[in-house]
Amino acid sequence: MSIVVGLITMGIGYGLDRTLKKGDGAQGEDFAFWCYLFGLMAFWGGMTSMNSGSELGRAIYAVINLGLIGLAVKLRRTTFLVFGAFGINVYLGYLAYRVFENSFFFPFVLALVGLVTILLAVWFQRRLLRSGGQASEAAGRLRD
Repeated sequence: MSIVVGLITMGIGYGLDRTLKKGDGAQGEDFAFWCYLFGLMAFWGGMTSMNSGSELGRAIYAVINLGLIGLAVKLRRTTFLVFGAFGINVYLGYLAYRVFENSFFFPFVLALVGLVTILLAVWFQRRLLRSGGQASEAAGRLRD
């Protein structure tokens, strides 16, 4: 039920996001943020709390979280990025635990997974800022 409510709330947020944007790209109050935030909390929380007994179910969980990261890029919303990245970390932590269960190297592998996640996030952020900066610079030249 939580997943369905979350999807509906995110759908309302998407509708608000598209409706409240002005034609020039400017936007007033960001009411869609709250719908996205609470919708993601309900959807992601419900999805994460579901106990999947199979590896396929866990892999689908990871793919859904990758989809949230893709939506973050498409919609330019960091809330999707945060929930998706956290979900990927949960999945990678589970995999590291299963593979390195009862191993001396488990803390090191877990630290490595966290470090790689941080480095990927910084790389994506710089890439987005660079592409956004080029787009705004080109738009500024067109106005002049």
